Amino acid sequence: MNKRHTALLGIVISVLAGMFVLACGSGSVTISGNAGNSDASTATAAAVATATSSTTAPATNTPIPPPPTSGPPAPTATPSPASYTGIWINDNPNTNDVTKISISVASPTIYVHGYGRCSPTYCDWGLRNGTYSGTPFSILFDFGGGLTHKLILARDATGLKVTDIGSSSGTANLHFHQLSGADYDGTWLNNDASTNDVPKVVISHSGSTMTVHGYGACTPSYCDWNTRSITLTGDPFSVLFDFGGGLTHTLTIGLDGPNLVITDVGSHSGTATMYFHK
Repeated sequence: MNKRHTALLGIVISVLAGMFVLACGSGSVTISGNAGNSDASTATAAAVATATSSTTAPATNTPIPPPPTSGPPAPTATPSPASYTGIWINDNPNTNDVTKISISVASPTIYVHGYGRCSPTYCDWGLRNGTYSGTPFSILFDFGGGLTHKLILARDATGLKVTDIGSSSGTANLHFHQLSGADYDGTWLNNDASTNDVPKVVISHSGSTMTVHGYGACTPSYCDWNTRSITLTGDPFSVLFDFGGGLTHTLTIGLDGPNLVITDVGSHSGTATMYFHK
């Protein structure tokens, strides 16, 4: 092969090497020396090796980090002393333990008025107070002679939990709900069927509005006193029946476990305390 052919071959090889590099996306390769030099083949091989080693490495999968773990649950807020305020009625009307609790607050002092089951009406335990520092809190009723009741009180989602530790009666876990009109609803009959006073009352409610339908003892049938309505603000509550001409009956109605106790103050008949059942 003559020199002319050798030079042409070197040029062709150089062009082909450049095209290969471009196709591989690896930039340019410089061929040094005379194009006709027999080292062209060596340069071309080096260019191919460079192009091959310069190709982009395949991508690898990057692992997705796990979602952050949640921290510890937020602490439960301590009920405020105001959340205890109100009249609380034992969910079990037939209890032989604490029947009713009335709570008021003048922060940080909390006042607890307790009532126990007695017959024919609740026993009034009186009023005790203490400093509210969180839930649960305790109140001691000391009646002397070694007779005590320690009440441990705590709010929950549906009312009031009470543990009564009695020096004689032992420990009882009780649950209470806020006083509502539903506690009085129903037809109530006087325990004394031969009464000359109020033989029957029918009570209903709508929200905090109480409606009392009274009946008086008459012959041959009851006298219909019609209905009166008042706003329920506590237990007991009072309702006035005014018949005109100075004739009135004021009924004071209170819960007594599963029963009612009603005191009737009549302008002509005087005062009478009566007991009713459903």
